[in-house]
Amino acid sequence: MEKGLKPSLSFPASDKQDLGIIQPFLVFQAYFPVGEHFSIEITVTNTAKSKRRFHFTTGAKGLELTYFHARIPLEIVKRDTWINLSFDMISFFELFKGQTFRSIDAFQLVEYVKSEEFLQ
Repeated sequence: MEKGLKPSLSFPASDKQDLGIIQPFLVFQAYFPVGEHFSIEITVTNTAKSKRRFHFTTGAKGLELTYFHARIPLEIVKRDTWINLSFDMISFFELFKGQTFRSIDAFQLVEYVKSEEFLQ
């Protein structure tokens, strides 16, 4: 998570637990104000039980990829309206060559996010 920001919403509430969502899609409804920074962090596990983290943010200039982490710019999200935001984790997992998606273990919505509904 970026310096100075704190989670608006975290699932699960404790970092000692995993969600273990085996469906590869995470969909939620949210409102993002114009001009405000936000980010979404999704922690996933591969079939070898290694954790990987996807950090979608308006603060990224371009894709940054390390062995355990992908920082992905979120510039195309519509602002000042409620939207349904969907993440296809199998498609994003292709960034980590040779890895296979197993489960979504955690996610955080960071500052300036009003969340209305969460779906699996």
